[in-house]
Amino acid sequence: MKPVERGRFDAAHELGHLVMHGSDHQCTGPEAERQANDFASAFLMPASSVLGRMPAGAHVDQVISGKRIWKVSAMALTYRMHDLGLLTD
Repeated sequence: MKPVERGRFDAAHELGHLVMHGSDHQCTGPEAERQANDFASAFLMPASSVLGRMPAGAHVDQVISGKRIWKVSAMALTYRMHDLGLLTD
C-alpha cells in the first residue's frame, strides 16, 4: 500500500545493500542503512541530472515539478538536493 515513489526508492535501497554489502562486504547497522540510502538517491537521481535541472534554493512548486522527472517523492528529492548543495538546512 506504499506510494509508487516509495516503492522505487525501497527497491533501489535494497539494490544498494546487494551491491555494497553482499556476502563479501558484511555491513550492518545505521552506517549500512545510510550507505544504501545514498546509493538509492544517486541511482534514482544522478547528480549531473539534478544539478542540470534544479535551481539552487528551489521553491516547493519547483521540487514538486522535479519529483515527476525522477519519479521520486518530494522529500527524497529534497534530501538529494541538500546533499548536492542546492538546498540548505
